[in-house]
Amino acid sequence: MDREELTYGAHKVIAGVLKGQCRAIVYRDETQLKAVDADTVADAIAAAKDWIDALNRERSKGRRAPHIGTKADYIEAFRATPIADHHAAMLRAHANAPERALTAAELAKAAGYASFASANSHYGKLARTIAESIGLSPAVRDGQDHEVWTFALADGDGEVETASWRWIMHPEVRDALRELNMV
Repeated sequence: MDREELTYGAHKVIAGVLKGQCRAIVYRDETQLKAVDADTVADAIAAAKDWIDALNRERSKGRRAPHIGTKADYIEAFRATPIADHHAAMLRAHANAPERALTAAELAKAAGYASFASANSHYGKLARTIAESIGLSPAVRDGQDHEVWTFALADGDGEVETASWRWIMHPEVRDALRELNMV
């Protein structure tokens, strides 16, 4: 079978013609989720994308905000994402902190970083990976013109981009981490 492979969000679509039938198959990780038949390969790919879009729309109905997932979303994301030791240390400290709140400096200390800027950078990269894997939109803080991916894991308060800024982990994240025995 001649085939086309493409990535669409967190899904992989493999399409082609097999025994005279045009088909696209949707995968998440290595799991086959849906097979779509059509008159042409292009139509099969378009139908697969439509199915993924409908799945994402349905999934987003249970979310408090476009940048915050459900507990089930986070469970899926954490299962699918390799978590480095420094990320695991920050997640553990954050989930176990009183009121799920830590300053950027405290997150840095949990991961063994000397500066809060390093913690912000690494935690933001983890948050982006998690957010993109479950189709969350990036958040933009009032008065800023850039995306802050960490809002996918936590809300914040305090003076922006200082050591006193506090990240308050979303309860959905903490609950997912607990269910997965990561904290």
